[in-house]
Amino acid sequence: MAEIRRFSISQTAIHALGAFSILVLYITGLPITFPEQLGWIPALLGGYPVTMLIHRIAAVGFIIAGVYLVVYHGLYDVFVGRSYFTDVWIKIKDIKDAINDGKHILRLSSDKPPRYGKYSWIAKAEFWSFFSEAAIFLVTGSILWFSWQFLAFMPPQYLLTARYIHAAFAVVSVCGVAFHSYMVHFNPENFRIDRCIFTGFMPKDEIKEKYPQWYEDLEKGDEVAAE
Repeated sequence: MAEIRRFSISQTAIHALGAFSILVLYITGLPITFPEQLGWIPALLGGYPVTMLIHRIAAVGFIIAGVYLVVYHGLYDVFVGRSYFTDVWIKIKDIKDAINDGKHILRLSSDKPPRYGKYSWIAKAEFWSFFSEAAIFLVTGSILWFSWQFLAFMPPQYLLTARYIHAAFAVVSVCGVAFHSYMVHFNPENFRIDRCIFTGFMPKDEIKEKYPQWYEDLEKGDEVAAE
């Protein structure tokens, strides 16, 4: 079966780094917020000081993944030409697709489901929610990491507020990752698992079925290289 490259080696690698970093951040960060329920995790890791050290190392990996996406793909998009970032910009079509999807699910419309391009409106929404959450984690995490420096010019209440915001968005992020994992890997349509993000390739027949607009672009030669 013919396969088309959907993700480049650099994209699969940075996804692996980001996913692994996020998983470690959950494992080491949530016990701080829920010590009674998850306090056994720091005990296994060697105590809270060791747990927080691992948490900060994972945070660096998470930052590297985000910076890579912005710098590499952003600069490529601006100075070289159409790239990955070009395809994840939210367009009017995505808004229409989201509305049509809603109508289709609720059976309020007899129209056919939207014809997705390389990335559906759901994928784009997940992508940009990642950046919005990352920005919040970066700000609040920096305040907590370098608390003594920040306390030099901000009231202690701000530190407590940053902690609550950081923890609250961590819980929201867990829900987002659970949704993403279901949609990509555990959805019955993708049984047993979607290997595309691991191999970088997707069967051509699957592209034709799930991403008809992208399939047409490929047939026309209007393809964005997986950089």
